[in-house]
Amino acid sequence: MKTKVFSTLFLLFCACLQMHADDYKILQMNTNSVKIGNTVRHQGETFSDNDQIFWSNDNQAIKAMNLRTKQTRMFAAKSFKSSNARSVKDYYLKSNRLSTRAAMPTFSDLEEELSDTIYLYDDVSIESPVTLDPLSSFVISYGKEVKKWRTLMSTDDHFFLCRELFENEDEIDVFNVSLYFRNKNVDEDFLVTDQLVVVLLPLIIEE
Repeated sequence: MKTKVFSTLFLLFCACLQMHADDYKILQMNTNSVKIGNTVRHQGETFSDNDQIFWSNDNQAIKAMNLRTKQTRMFAAKSFKSSNARSVKDYYLKSNRLSTRAAMPTFSDLEEELSDTIYLYDDVSIESPVTLDPLSSFVISYGKEVKKWRTLMSTDDHFFLCRELFENEDEIDVFNVSLYFRNKNVDEDFLVTDQLVVVLLPLIIEE
């Protein structure tokens, strides 16, 4: 019975989403333009999350700001195609990235979100499940033969997966990453996920 009620509520929620559209402003892209809806868009222009994005290159990426929430998101052609998504709204629904929580995320939420592939065009800001201070941080490790450890930059409520952490790595553009939470009062780091894959996208695609 509970499952049926939840399914009904979810369908009603999705129907409400289809009726409501958000506009996004393009902040950056790694091509000169991209066709969205019936128009070729450029940096600084806006589009609706209902508009279909016609990707011309698998490495194409757009950094855009939701004009209602002021949140910035990065959209990549590869992640859209892997989700079989046509528009931003479609992508959020099909990839299960549309969060309905109002409270601070849990470590389980973080594990679910980051046990996935992140296509990194620009730095990614991630909400922390705990308040961060000088004693606590998130760290990553990667590398096959020699493990490299990096402490992630953070504020009190977010940490950042920065592109510069993975650049200059002998032309490698795919990284298998483990994410840990570290507290200096505890001897052992807490593993959040070892299933994160980071793929560097080119900053500029020659057309």
